[in-house]
Amino acid sequence: MQIEKRAPTADDMDKINGYATREMKSDEVYVFSVVLCDNDLDRDFEKFSNTALDKLAELFIGKTMLSDHDTKSENQTARIFSTSVESVDGQFTRLSEPYKRVAASAYLIPTDSNKDFITEIEAGIKKEVSVGCAVSNSVCSICGKNRSCNHMRGKEYDGKICYMTLDNPTDAYECSFVAVPAQRAAGVIKHFDPQKAADPMSAITAEQVSKMIADALEKQFPPAIPEATPTDKIDWGILLSKFMEVKT
Repeated sequence: MQIEKRAPTADDMDKINGYATREMKSDEVYVFSVVLCDNDLDRDFEKFSNTALDKLAELFIGKTMLSDHDTKSENQTARIFSTSVESVDGQFTRLSEPYKRVAASAYLIPTDSNKDFITEIEAGIKKEVSVGCAVSNSVCSICGKNRSCNHMRGKEYDGKICYMTLDNPTDAYECSFVAVPAQRAAGVIKHFDPQKAADPMSAITAEQVSKMIADALEKQFPPAIPEATPTDKIDWGILLSKFMEVKT
């Protein structure tokens, strides 16, 4: 994770003033650079594709920065006003691919209320970030299926590690300062809505779960469900599909 303060350029000020309701001067803003995310394998055994990084760079322009993904307005700390996808010469990912990252520039207005926050940035205390975004594709490295296979992330299959490649981003919500990001060089979180509005799993009741499992088992073992079904006989892909069919 890299956060660096820098002097705003004339081009920076043009972009910043595109968000301000009055023309701001360069000595009124605090500008810093930050790495949002990259294509390296993260702690959850997931990685962004290079095309996903390109799209995320577009989507994150204008997005707000928060603390700990708390979406209350008082937790807004800064705003991203420009992004770019960078390669780092001589640096490779854990999968031996050329390393790429999404770098961003953000600004805030120094005030009495955030002076401690700025001091913590400059002292290296506040430096890890995590991004909130949505992707439509999560592809297994072992079988190539999207979201619906039985392979376990982090487990080896015939000497190959299982991980998911995240592709086709559909939205970028925010970027937050956090203590421990998923990505080692920046940070990624895959869930956005703290009120669970965007998560179809969040509204499932215990009764619904029981019914879905029963339906899946009946489909797997027609015409009747055995009283004691061995777990290694259950098609967990069917169960997952049933779960994902539920809508809020």
